[in-house]
This record gives sequence, C-alpha cells and structure tokens, in this order.
Amino acid sequence: MPAPSKSLGRVGSNPDDARTNALEAAGLIPRQARFLVTVMLHSGVFVGRQYAAFAGITHGQKVHDFIKTLLTRRFVTPLALGTTGRARILHVHHKPLYAAIGEPDNRHRRRVTIERAVERLMVLDGVLANGTVTWLGAERDKRRYNRAALAPLVVVVGVPGSARHASRRGQSTVASNRLAAWSSANRWSCQGRRWLRRVSPCT
Repeated sequence: MPAPSKSLGRVGSNPDDARTNALEAAGLIPRQARFLVTVMLHSGVFVGRQYAAFAGITHGQKVHDFIKTLLTRRFVTPLALGTTGRARILHVHHKPLYAAIGEPDNRHRRRVTIERAVERLMVLDGVLANGTVTWLGAERDKRRYNRAALAPLVVVVGVPGSARHASRRGQSTVASNRLAAWSSANRWSCQGRRWLRRVSPCT
C-alpha cells in the first residue's frame, strides 16, 4: 500500500485528488478509488446500489466484480442483513487503505452496529445525491476550511456523535449561512437543533 501523498495537507490543493491517486496506486481504477475515498471519509460503509449510482452504471456485473475484489483483498467486511444474509452492507475497515489517504485512525474503521451502519448509509446517500457541493469529511479538512474561509456556505450532515461539512463550489464571497441536515433515524436530533441554534442564533 502506498504512503500518504505529501499534497494531502497542502493549502490550495484538493486533498481528495491526492487521496484518490493514493488508492489508484493500490490497483483501483479511478472511479473505484474516488468512491472508496468518499465512503471512507463520510460513512465507512456502503451498499452496491450506491456504487452503481456514483459510477453511473447499472447495478450488475461491474458492481459485483468491484465488491468481489474488495472482499478478496480484505478491504471490506460484509454485514449481513435479514434472515437469509443475502443483503449486505460493506464495511471498509482495512487500515492500510485509511493510512494511504492520511486517515489511519479514522473512526469509520471501527466495528459498527447494523443500526449505526444504516444511519451512515443515509449520510452517504446525502453526500452522493449532492454533487454540487465539495464535502469535507476529514477533521483536518474541516479545520483548514474554517481557518481559510474557502467558501460561504457550510452544510453539516450529522449522525450521533459526528458531523459532515460541505462548501459550495464556485463561490468566493463570504456569508454567514449555515445549514444542518440530520439523519431521520438520528435519536439525537434535539441535540442537533441545539447545536444549530448555538452556531447560528438567527436560524
């Protein structure tokens, strides 16, 4: 597995490009690498239909082959759903993968319950459905954004104990807008509303 790219923390660079390049060096094609970077930063788990939607392909042989490769290389562990176990959530846990993108201790590597995995799938759906925003998943990306004020709008998508930030592309002026979207399964939604009022009192 390649070492993390030195450009991951460089001001003005796109860290996700460097992360994608690191996973391509591990033998993944570009769209597979981009998808795994998105998964590792925002959810740690995915299902086949999400890769199909991301790649713009049918949920067929190419999706099956991709998942088979990840399982064979032990990049992911399947979490069985239902009584038959045929429905699966894939958990990306392989530490060298996370190390390659500069996130060796990311919380998404940890063992996850089915309930939490489902919540994270909902967060990933939100990220994949909003391609007009640049999502900031890694903590250092969020800190760099907050220091540099790179864009006017921050979108936060949360599950219990976490938050996701995103900045609108193509905008350079500074505004105070803040938006928070919480998983409907989130049992801490009241806490989320309190947080929103605290960071944006006029909301």
